[in-house]
Amino acid sequence: MESKQEREIAGYLLKEFSLKMVSQKICLSLKHLAEQYED
Repeated sequence: MESKQEREIAGYLLKEFSLKMVSQKICLSLKHLAEQYED
């Protein structure tokens, strides 16, 4: 059985991971837009 603390840590890591994924997607989208404007 996992403790309450372990669940909290897992939830925190999951949040951190998804935030990273989201910010990477945003960066890629902005780069893509910038490249379109340069043409």
